[in-house]
Amino acid sequence: LFNIVKEENESLSKLITRVEDALNSCKDTRPQFYTLDDLDSDLAAMTLIRALPPSEFQPFTSLLSLLPQIDYLTVKEAILLEENTR
Repeated sequence: LFNIVKEENESLSKLITRVEDALNSCKDTRPQFYTLDDLDSDLAAMTLIRALPPSEFQPFTSLLSLLPQIDYLTVKEAILLEENTR
C-alpha cells in the first residue's frame, strides 16, 4: 500500500480505485481472526526490519523473510541474536 504513487496523468479517482483494490487484496489475504494487536505486531516487525541499513544487514534481512512467522517478538529475538553474534 505504501508504495502506491499517483501516476503522471492519472486521475485522483483512478488513484483512489487502485488504493482500494490494494487494500481489498490485503484484506483477502489476512487470516480470519486478525486483530489490531496482530496489526501492531506486524507494523513493529516491519519497522524494525526497514530500520536496518541494507548495506550492513541485507543478508540478515533476507534470512528474516524465510522465517515461518514474522511478528514483532520473532523479529526482535532474531535481531538480538544477530547482535550477539556480530
